[in-house]
Amino acid sequence: METEVVPGGQYSLSEKIYGERLEGARARDLSGLLAQSSNVDIFTYGPYGSPTSFEVLNIPPLGTEIVVGGIPFRSPGLFLPFYDGVDLNNILIENLDTLKVLYGGMASTSAWGSPVVLVKLDSKRYESLPSDYTEVEARLSLPRSRVRVERGPYKYHRSQIELGSRVFGKLDYFLAMGIRKSSGYLITIEVDGLYISGRFSYPLRRNLLLDLNFLRQRIKRGFPLFDYGVTQNPRKTQEVSALGFGSKYLWSGNESLFLKGYYLYQPQTLKDLSLGIHDKYEDRGWGARAGIDFVWEEQRFLIEVGSRREGLKINQRPEESSLESWFGFTNEIRFSDELRLLGAARVLNHNSYDNFFLPTLGLSFCPGDGYEIYSSVFRRVTCPSLYHLYWPPESYSGGFTLLGVYDYTELGNPDLRPQVWWGADWGFQFAKERFDLSWYLLYANIDDLILWSNQGLTFDVFHQPVNTFATLWGTNFSGNLKPRKGIHLYLAYTYKSLKTDEIPSPEVTPLHTILGWAELERSFLGGDLTLKGRMEGRYSSDRYLLGFREIYQPSVFVLRYSLQFRYLDFCFYYQSENLTNREYLTWGYNPMPLRTNWWGIRWDFRD
Repeated sequence: METEVVPGGQYSLSEKIYGERLEGARARDLSGLLAQSSNVDIFTYGPYGSPTSFEVLNIPPLGTEIVVGGIPFRSPGLFLPFYDGVDLNNILIENLDTLKVLYGGMASTSAWGSPVVLVKLDSKRYESLPSDYTEVEARLSLPRSRVRVERGPYKYHRSQIELGSRVFGKLDYFLAMGIRKSSGYLITIEVDGLYISGRFSYPLRRNLLLDLNFLRQRIKRGFPLFDYGVTQNPRKTQEVSALGFGSKYLWSGNESLFLKGYYLYQPQTLKDLSLGIHDKYEDRGWGARAGIDFVWEEQRFLIEVGSRREGLKINQRPEESSLESWFGFTNEIRFSDELRLLGAARVLNHNSYDNFFLPTLGLSFCPGDGYEIYSSVFRRVTCPSLYHLYWPPESYSGGFTLLGVYDYTELGNPDLRPQVWWGADWGFQFAKERFDLSWYLLYANIDDLILWSNQGLTFDVFHQPVNTFATLWGTNFSGNLKPRKGIHLYLAYTYKSLKTDEIPSPEVTPLHTILGWAELERSFLGGDLTLKGRMEGRYSSDRYLLGFREIYQPSVFVLRYSLQFRYLDFCFYYQSENLTNREYLTWGYNPMPLRTNWWGIRWDFRD
């Protein structure tokens, strides 16, 4: 019994990565997993450990929410000019079981806020095998313990231990703990981190489940040299302490009560080693939500109330805070096995803004076996974050030399208005045993889009978030083919565009993205020995990079391959990235690494 409550039908696009596909991605951080979707663009300054961000279908960061084990992450990483989203290095994936990306009308079903895209990470849960378990069930289950070791360029290494079991007859636990280090390159990029995360599940009764997630990590990191900043050789220390809980009481087959909550504390410290300047930011938040889920005749109802608070303390200044509360109602009508209708609404109250009414209407139609057509229309509101409102003027300020002496400053804007989204999406999917095909289209008008803009002169750069109007388009085609056992082919194409009326801006994300891979797997010795090879390619069209000056980045095609050898519970893999040795930029002025090689081992212990 899970604590999650979601609609029964599909009303918008939902992407899911789990199992062998999750392991096959060989991701070292969340960006590597998100890059498995052609809808996602990754921006980073260079090698592993560099500040890393992302956008989904060109949707600005405020329109996207990341939830990890029921805990929403919204605090951006420091030293990320022109960006207000989460630094993906701060999101742990070492305890990840399933990654879901929900769009449009489906995005708010599990979200704490009102996003257009929800990135949801479900943590691993250990479940004891029944006494009469089969060999297949044993291989698919989590082991009692697991050891992982990874090595790569720039002295990168990660060592991790995973433990899972059942104690006291009912309590299931799963823990992942380890270290991550990398010396980096370009003088200052380096990573030194410790982490631990886990999940506990305890059934008080057959119909009452308690679920607890926690994570704790501490990272020390350097940053690359920027030719638009005054600080040289800065060091950052970031800590994350998070606790999420959930409970679900099932009093009959179709009725349940649920309660969820979280606490999150993220202190960040920047130190300029040359000037001796310290900046400390403390981001603290909590939230709780409760509701009832029941079925009456052919209708499903969900009623929910919730609240969350966020606080931001900058250096010695008084803490700034925001409080959101909401009441939500969802009604899903099942007209037949083929047709479902979803009607949902949320009334949102923000302590600094007005009340907002956020409706959603969705339709799901299955005309035949393996076919599904869906659509939704929705209204979303995302309020400015505390960083948008109170970003201090000393964060990036001062003179520096670049073809002369200029001034650069970033400053928050307390006069920002909330973003209001009016959107609609459509899609279909066709799935058979060895073949599936899907198409998705998203359109949205954004009133008062929050966008970082240069409010100064060419030689007096002054960036500040402002409100403007924008129109967003995004569409995706994807297909999977498994012509025979052990062969898997995938191809996806995405087009996305964000146009603003009042503030001219070039395309900073590729208009066109193509992602594809071919995977071959062979088993020997009755399945005890498995060999797997994978070749993956990603094409991104030309674009401009934001910075002190705009940089044109031509289109780029990046290849990588991986080989895996598994014998019983021992697994070895080797991976090579950027096979063509192409130098290119995704963000800032430091290029991505040329060809790099990685290897790792995993050993499971089931007894």
